[in-house]
Amino acid sequence: MLGSALVTLAALATVGAGRVGLLPALSLALVVVPPPLMALVGVCCEIVDEAEPSFSGLLGHLRRLTVPAIGICAVPLILAGLTMTALLAYGRGGGAVMLVPAAFGATATVMALVCALVLLPMRASAAGMTGRRVRLVNPHLWLLSLHLAARTPLPFLAAAVVGGLGIALSLTVSNSLFLLVPAPFAFVVAAASKMAPGAPEIVDRRIP
Repeated sequence: MLGSALVTLAALATVGAGRVGLLPALSLALVVVPPPLMALVGVCCEIVDEAEPSFSGLLGHLRRLTVPAIGICAVPLILAGLTMTALLAYGRGGGAVMLVPAAFGATATVMALVCALVLLPMRASAAGMTGRRVRLVNPHLWLLSLHLAARTPLPFLAAAVVGGLGIALSLTVSNSLFLLVPAPFAFVVAAASKMAPGAPEIVDRRIP
């Protein structure tokens, strides 16, 4: 519940920044949302592996996974921002030509989001197993995540559905539901990574 509260507070801060503008909201979201979310995913990975979660473990994940979390979430956030910029330009009279970058941006954003769902538990569990530092953005891991998502798409798509449905219900039914969304989402993401054939072995062997 504490991890969910941290993610919820970060998301609410981002919503508040959205009143100022799109760029401040995306910048703040990139800094404050990914670290607690990935720390929560790390705790859920421990639960899936039948380990005992703890508050100190959550803080350890938060400290260790801040940089990888920002690196993972930077890619879909930047792509989403560029897509929204193209759509805004089209809405303000930019012409139908702006729909082309918007379409490419939307496709790339969806692919990056799916890869991010693979990378979150991959990096969280691998950081705990190996204790090694990883680069902010590792192209090889993005290709690996795309490969794993293509091999077993349904569990990761289910995680996306859980997250999207939770956000939709929170926006339409009650904002208090935001507090209940992060934990189930993180658990489904961790379980999806566990279900991916060969994922733990591949990750343990290839993460630099």
